[in-house]
Amino acid sequence: MTQLQLTNHARKSVERWLEHDEDQRQIYESTGKVLEAATEKLKTLLKAADEEGQDFDLLTGPKSLLRFPEVGGMVVVRRAMQPVDCEKLRKLEEREKHHKDQLAKISNERKKLIADLKVAEHQFTTKSITIAYKECTK
Repeated sequence: MTQLQLTNHARKSVERWLEHDEDQRQIYESTGKVLEAATEKLKTLLKAADEEGQDFDLLTGPKSLLRFPEVGGMVVVRRAMQPVDCEKLRKLEEREKHHKDQLAKISNERKKLIADLKVAEHQFTTKSITIAYKECTK
């Protein structure tokens, strides 16, 4: 592949991305803000229902009260549950934190070693190639 082919294809990709990005902005302005507001209101109502002890089983499954076949959609409610205070669990969480701290130290050692290898002009090979798009001034 020549540099010209690569550059031409990159330009086309950027143009498509810019078009898509503008379309996404327009969609957000027209319906995204309304959806976000409706979603936040529903979350507030669901939290209140949970605090009141309402039966969430009525809000899940094929008989869910939040299923609206006439409009072709439904709300799927997922509650993240956590146990009430438990000594055994607290001890496990402390051990987990300790191991995460150790892992973070090892990860930092690895990063430092890689940086040292770069300084020592150690040979590197491509691990992967990623692409990101970014606006720039004309």
